[in-house]
Amino acid sequence: MIYGPDASKCPIKKQVLNAGKEPLPEFVDETKIFFHFLTTTQDGTVIDDTRKYKKPMEITLGHQFKIECWETCLKTMRLGEIAKFSVDKDLIGVYPAVAKQIRDYYKNQMKEHKHDEEHENHHCCGFMALEQGLGHEDLDRLMRHPEPLDFTFELIKVLHPGEFEKDTYLLNDEEKQRQIPDLKLAGNNLYNVGKYDEAASKYGQALQFFEDLMLKEKPNDVEWRQLDLQRRPLLLNFIQCKLKLGDFYSAIEHATTILDSDPTDRKARYRRARAHVSAWNVEAAKNDYKYLLENVKDDDKVLTLVQYELQQLVQAEHNKYQEDKSRLSGKMFS
Repeated sequence: MIYGPDASKCPIKKQVLNAGKEPLPEFVDETKIFFHFLTTTQDGTVIDDTRKYKKPMEITLGHQFKIECWETCLKTMRLGEIAKFSVDKDLIGVYPAVAKQIRDYYKNQMKEHKHDEEHENHHCCGFMALEQGLGHEDLDRLMRHPEPLDFTFELIKVLHPGEFEKDTYLLNDEEKQRQIPDLKLAGNNLYNVGKYDEAASKYGQALQFFEDLMLKEKPNDVEWRQLDLQRRPLLLNFIQCKLKLGDFYSAIEHATTILDSDPTDRKARYRRARAHVSAWNVEAAKNDYKYLLENVKDDDKVLTLVQYELQQLVQAEHNKYQEDKSRLSGKMFS
């Protein structure tokens, strides 16, 4: 089978190797396609094969996948179909760069599976700087000397819009805004049962959505300030999770984000003070506690708590000074 009206001139030629049994799916924008692919040169040399990773490739239509002809090819296929597409070199000049990203994507997926802590975050459709090559001899050779390639696809699964949860990078602004309350509620529920790490992840995702939305507004304009106010409760929850997890410098950083916009925020000031104490930033903690003492006189409960914690800090500082002094004295006369 040949793809195109003129077999001799068509830049994409299709050969069905195994016909699918179901009707041709309706391929509309936001459809997610799962497929395996095998890339070979015309002499049969294998360049890439997703089957060795035991995980199919996936793309979502309508988001300008860098190898445009792949979407064209996949839209001609039925579920279960296996077909080989011979593609002219002029249509696949970006293949080496995209293939590098696909390989990095699968490499990182394998690392995650093995719980490798040295995880690097790559997206399979991105580009890296190419000045010093791609780090793969076969891809570097293709970059220097483009040639026609054969792509053998097997269409595994097709999910239509509404049948799956979108990847976050595909969400539009309205969808992000709709998801923020759900993420906050999920984070609250996880926090209440002591799952602080998972709660922080939910809050963090919601905060990333706020960040995306705020980047589209001019800082300190009305819309930007409204978003900033809306995200503060999430930031406070995120900070509390970080305190529970012992990630004190992250807590300090995010509390400072709030205080940069509103120095009078008591919760942010108090939580930053506690984070400074735990990180043993004594003077910074004292400064935050003293600010609170001067500005929470209308709240006896908070005032009493701050006075107590400041006294505890001063006592701990004194005890540490005495311990260090004693240790140093011992070394001098040993």
